[in-house]
Amino acid sequence: MSAGTITLTNGSAIVGGSGTSFATELAAGDFIVSTVGGVPYTLPVKTVDSNTQLTLVSNFTGPTQSGAAWSAVPRVALNMVTAALVAQSAEALRGLNYDKQNWQQVYSAAGNITVKLPDGTTFTGPSWKYLSDNMATKSGGAVPVNQGGTGSTTASGARTNLGLGDLATENSSGIRKQLFKVDPQLGSTVELNVFNPGAGVKNGSGLMFRRPASDGYVIMQYNTSGDYEVSNVIMGIDTASRNVSWDFQLSGNAVANAGSWLSNSDKDIKTNIKVIENPLKKMRMMHGYTWERLDDAPPGQGFIAQELMEVMPTAVFEGGRTELKDGTVVEKTLSVDVTGASAALHHEAILALMEQIEDLKKQVEALQPGS
Repeated sequence: MSAGTITLTNGSAIVGGSGTSFATELAAGDFIVSTVGGVPYTLPVKTVDSNTQLTLVSNFTGPTQSGAAWSAVPRVALNMVTAALVAQSAEALRGLNYDKQNWQQVYSAAGNITVKLPDGTTFTGPSWKYLSDNMATKSGGAVPVNQGGTGSTTASGARTNLGLGDLATENSSGIRKQLFKVDPQLGSTVELNVFNPGAGVKNGSGLMFRRPASDGYVIMQYNTSGDYEVSNVIMGIDTASRNVSWDFQLSGNAVANAGSWLSNSDKDIKTNIKVIENPLKKMRMMHGYTWERLDDAPPGQGFIAQELMEVMPTAVFEGGRTELKDGTVVEKTLSVDVTGASAALHHEAILALMEQIEDLKKQVEALQPGS
């Protein structure tokens, strides 16, 4: 800002100054800039009468204002601003002219066109008219595959020409059929198929994994009962003559519907085989319990893992984490081999009791008269 303040009077070309140095800062042809009523005014100077008075080229058209701040703008500086504005406007107009010329070529030129950018750079390519005319000359209006088209004017023909199979064109909410190549050298395949099973399989639809030319299936499905969905996962073997399945239930239980759960117990795969010692003593160290669970599992019955560990540690295993209803997390939850532990311990306990019974029978017989 320049020194001092000025007074502008509506309808007058005379500008008064207070504390100003008009004669030092301005010359005829320069400009003063001041904001009056929120509007900036750029006013050309006709004559500098003194340090505190000057005359404008034309009368001031704004409202009268005294004590206004002002700035002196030399004529050279304003001319530079004007020249820069003219250059920028010319550049913008040149760009608009290029745009009009470019678009005219895009729509009307019959072949390749040269597009020119505002900075003077250019690039060449086909016009839209050329592309449209070129499409119309193709056989039946179809662009061959080797030229970037589909070779057909119909959807089915395009899919055939592009080598698309059932999966790539299936109009469904999911995959209904697909063949996976397991070993290309052997030519074998595995089929994944969503199906609706017959009477030989439990109710519901599911996924079927099948090796062609065999009777083996793996079935996974959801059963529904009324409005409540029972999330049973079923694995099964479905043949023409028989169906067996293993049912993993929402309750946490599992059922072998046509057999039993078996574990390998061949002597030839074992070593360090020992008879359980002191079975009766060990039986007294354990109890059979019923319980309710602190997590979401149903009530149950059986052994407590910690008690069984004292008697038969090989029948206890560390499992995963279990979250209780109150948010408590039990890490490495213990699991037990109830079947193996019960069979081994109870059998040896029964044998021990049988020996005791035999001894007692002998003692009773010895006490009989005439013995």
